[in-house]
Amino acid sequence: MLAGAVTLSACQGNPERPDGPATRAGLERGRDAAANWMAQDSATASSAIALGYLERLRLGMGSPFRLIDFALRDPRLSDSTRTTLAWSLLERTLNGDSYEIDGAALDRGGAATISSWPGLGRKHLELITDAIDDAHDPRSGELAVRLGYALAATEGSLPVHSPRYAANAAALIRDRMLSMQDAAALLQEAERTQTNTFTVLRQFRADRRLRVEAPPLATLPQDAEREALLIAPRIAQSLRELGAKPDLKPARDHAPD
Repeated sequence: MLAGAVTLSACQGNPERPDGPATRAGLERGRDAAANWMAQDSATASSAIALGYLERLRLGMGSPFRLIDFALRDPRLSDSTRTTLAWSLLERTLNGDSYEIDGAALDRGGAATISSWPGLGRKHLELITDAIDDAHDPRSGELAVRLGYALAATEGSLPVHSPRYAANAAALIRDRMLSMQDAAALLQEAERTQTNTFTVLRQFRADRRLRVEAPPLATLPQDAEREALLIAPRIAQSLRELGAKPDLKPARDHAPD
């Protein structure tokens, strides 16, 4: 029963990537424009504004779809630049080029009795990303990370502060995955109904159909919670093994600031 429920969740949450000619043309136009803006030696006023939008997307400063909505209404840009920028933001959202995390930010995640270790954050980031990516619902993957890190910290496999860093990273990665799914779903809807992509985007926002813009404290479906409970012990086991690595020495066991 659990397998069937999870399979159903996967079918609902992971629509196929749209591939209609109009969609391909728009995404390619946006990709090429972003590359040109980034390659410029000296930015014009409009390209500087566009680069600001792209940087906000990269850092995960709010919903990508709210950002696209803002770009389409930005009075500082021409109509054609607004549309091109919107396609650039949508293309990068679809490809997961958003909510970027520097692995060094998780160095203080530690392992065993080591509260901080240079380079260790990359391993934490890989573990967290894989857990959320492999889950059928990114929200269940995030919950699994929270539970797995809490379990590991409780049993002493991690410093007590580690779950806080993991939870922050997991929330960003969850939103990245949800944004990718939302982007595919709205493009698919635009193709199915032969409607302007950004008209569909605004309708999705108005109808609250974008999962990345849903309240983060919304109740998860039972199958998503069950999946999290299945994944969490495996995460805790990976963290035990991380702390047992022979190349880790407790040379920096001070508590973080």
